[in-house]
Amino acid sequence: MEQIEFPDFPTVDRPFKELRFRPLNRPIWTENKAKLIERYLFYFVCVTHHGDYIDGFAGPQKPGEPTMWAAKLVLESEPKQLRKFFLCEKQRKGYRALEALKNDQTPVKGRDIYLYNGDFNENVHRIRASNLIGQKEATFCLLISVRLDHLEKLWQSRWSRRTLTIIGGQYLL
Repeated sequence: MEQIEFPDFPTVDRPFKELRFRPLNRPIWTENKAKLIERYLFYFVCVTHHGDYIDGFAGPQKPGEPTMWAAKLVLESEPKQLRKFFLCEKQRKGYRALEALKNDQTPVKGRDIYLYNGDFNENVHRIRASNLIGQKEATFCLLISVRLDHLEKLWQSRWSRRTLTIIGGQYLL
């Protein structure tokens, strides 16, 4: 197979001017991620007509910015067909915010919110052992930073026999 030769790049007579940008007022990814999750779950319940939501890092991403808080957007989304919420948060301040969020919710028949204080990588075993998620329940699991061995255990568990959606970012070895 013949290799393609690329032409030489032109030389530049003057150095490039370094561009400087102002810092962003708010992280684009965090706000858009929260909106993406909320919209995705809207369609998720339109298809499944039920479901459970697991958020491994559910505290507010930026206090005072509710549009950037995925758990809040999901709890307040319509239609209210998600049945169980398993919300984990390691940071004390974030966990207190989750407690306040739970207490602020208008009760919905058949809907339960479970809070877990501490690292998701440790709490995932408690969630699995609780048997609160039925064999036929569609489950959306949001994981951003999780140990790979724990992710593997999730897939090998009985959870893998039903819908399990995972959006991930950073996996820890």
